[in-house]
Amino acid sequence: QYEKQMQSAIMKRDFWLKHLENKLSNYNRSVSDTASRATIESDLLTIRNEVRQEMEENPNVRPDFNPDSLTYELCTPALIAKVQEYFDALRSYYIRQFKNASKERDNYISERQQTPEQRKAYLDLKRDYHNESLSDFVTNNRETERIMEYNNRIYQKAIPIFLDPHHKLLRAHFYAPRKRFANWYVETYWLNLAVVWGQSLLLYLCLYCRVLKKVLNRVGEFVEERKRRREKKVISRGTDESKSARRRRKAFQDLKIWR
Repeated sequence: QYEKQMQSAIMKRDFWLKHLENKLSNYNRSVSDTASRATIESDLLTIRNEVRQEMEENPNVRPDFNPDSLTYELCTPALIAKVQEYFDALRSYYIRQFKNASKERDNYISERQQTPEQRKAYLDLKRDYHNESLSDFVTNNRETERIMEYNNRIYQKAIPIFLDPHHKLLRAHFYAPRKRFANWYVETYWLNLAVVWGQSLLLYLCLYCRVLKKVLNRVGEFVEERKRRREKKVISRGTDESKSARRRRKAFQDLKIWR
């Protein structure tokens, strides 16, 4: 938990805020250039989306402006200054979060190493259950691009194991520690276990009730019915053609007799 708070603070402070502040700087540089309007509108939309998301996830720091006013028509230098003040307050908040989590983690580790026996037990536990290669894999530490922007939203690419998903219907990224359903979070381990048992129970009921056999029988009956209908159409078409041929033959014979 402490490591999660520290890594979240690092991502917000060093990458997420920096990316948004670059967009503010781009606005200040290009606001007078009408040719850059499309870029400015896109940047403001990204800032607006991210501020709304941050307000939902972090009620401890509230902005002194309405995010809906971050549009090309309504944006003013005073509003941009308020946005920058909000970003500065967020940076201070995440710096404090990192320091507090780091201090609590160090205290937690120190409490478990007060005697040589406790220190040996702690090191044995770490040696038995910590894998450096696996840690690098699930934290994606080798990823040089920590965040990415897509459809005017900013997504975290590094350290997915400490990132909570935003989607409210159990949709989550790979290695998500927990999944969200409405306003509740469920640990990924227990949710996956429930899904496996649910699928097993569903398959058992299908076998017990012979659902597969019934479905195959229905499909076979449907195919046979289609085949019989097709044959009837062919026979009916052949009968109609025979009647038409007889009528033409009789008409030809009548014509010869008349001549």
